[in-house]
This record gives sequence, structure tokens and C-alpha cells, in this order.
Amino acid sequence: MGAPEAKIENYLLSECNKRNYMCLKFVSPSTAGVPDRLIIAKNLETGKRLVCFVETKAPGEKPRKLQLSVIAQMKEKGADVFVADTREIVDQIIRWIENQLS
Repeated sequence: MGAPEAKIENYLLSECNKRNYMCLKFVSPSTAGVPDRLIIAKNLETGKRLVCFVETKAPGEKPRKLQLSVIAQMKEKGADVFVADTREIVDQIIRWIENQLS
């Protein structure tokens, strides 16, 4: 992971930490191309829970072909998967999570 990608990933981690969401580094040794982060969130008032995945990229960078394939397979099975290459997209993902939990 290069420095520009790390900035996006660190921003995602920071925004999740502010909201007490778990934002785990996701690694699957037997499957290449999985997203970078697994987010686990819960609204303590309503009990609603959410799990989603985020692939972080440097600004303007797109997922590799293998990553696109894995993301498509995950979505096909019902997973919520996002790709973030800017802080603005991270903000959109956080708003989406908040909306899902409300």
C-alpha cells in the first residue's frame, strides 16, 4: 500500500473510530483480491447491526481486475462492498452506514 492509499485507509479508520465502529484490516490468506477493510457497526439504541467491506485506493486509482471480480462475487452473495479513493467517498460510506443503522 502506497502513501496516498494509506491516507485514505487511515481516514476511514479514523472516521470509524470516532463512531465506535470496528474497522478491521481484512486479509484472506487463501483468497487474493479481497477488500482491505471490514467494518462492523451497531446502533446501541436500536440494536441494528451492519457489516460491510471497503477497498481503499489512492486517489484516481481503480481496483485491479481480480479485485473487481472478488467484489462482484461478494455483492452477488449479498455483501455490501465499497471502493474509496477519496475522503469524500469515505464520508459517503460513513453516511450510508449511519443511515442503515438509524
